[in-house]
Parts: sequence; C-alpha cells; structure tokens
Amino acid sequence: MKIVRLLLTLMLISYITLSATATIAHETDHGQVMSSSELLANHSEFKESYQDFTPSEKHIALLRQVNKPIKIIGLFGTWCHDSEREVPRIIKLIEQANNPNISLELIAVNTKKQAQSRFLLKYTPTFITFSGEQELGRIVERPADNLAADIVNML
Repeated sequence: MKIVRLLLTLMLISYITLSATATIAHETDHGQVMSSSELLANHSEFKESYQDFTPSEKHIALLRQVNKPIKIIGLFGTWCHDSEREVPRIIKLIEQANNPNISLELIAVNTKKQAQSRFLLKYTPTFITFSGEQELGRIVERPADNLAADIVNML
C-alpha cells in the first residue's frame, strides 16, 4: 500500500512538473523573433492566408521604389486573427518586392502582448517602420489604405 501511494505521489509530481514546464516553454516561445519560414511552416492558418493572398503589381512596385534602408518590426500573436490575416500579407509583399532596402523582423508575443517595452504594444499585429533607430510610423491591426501604400507614406 505504501509503495502504491509513493508511486502515485511520484506520478503526480511528475505530471505537475511536466505541465508547469510545458506552460513556461509555451510562454517563452512568445516574445521571440520568428522567421517567416518558421511561422508559415508551423502555423497552418498563417500559411493558408499567405497562399490565398495575391499582392497587386501596383503594391509590389510601391515597395520596389523604397530607396533607403528601412526595417519593419512586426509584433504579432500566433493566436490573433488579425495577425493571421496581415502578417502573411506583409511577408508576401516584401518577398515579392525583393527590395534589399526593406527588412522584416517578426516578433511573436504572448496573449498579454508583452514585448520589449520600447514598442509600447497595445494591439496585434503592429508593424513599426524604422529608419535606423528612428521610428517612422506604425500600422496597427490593419492598414489605413493598404500595407504597401501605408509603408511608403511613412517615408
């Protein structure tokens, strides 16, 4: 009887430990830089949105005209329906524009929308455009016009 109690206690401790570890691992996965290919490979909703989106030649041409280096930081949630729509669009637009002056860094955040405090994140997705260290502007949740035009208008 003591052995059964001991085994049950050990099993319970193991279960609690593994559950806590899984929760911590899940939370620490967010707030981390994620590559476009990693996002699309591991999140089917994002991959489907990426495949369904066809950017117009006009929008691609707008991004090809960017003639100074800019960095776009995309703060998003893998759990967020607006992110599922907009993040694949910006990925495809930037890929098809193939402009070496534009770089995209994706940062997945947790449901508390925690990210580096300098971003002052309230809503996802938020795309922040930088020239060097200077913030040029933001697209929050969805573009005012379209992603390409909104980015170019920040310049």
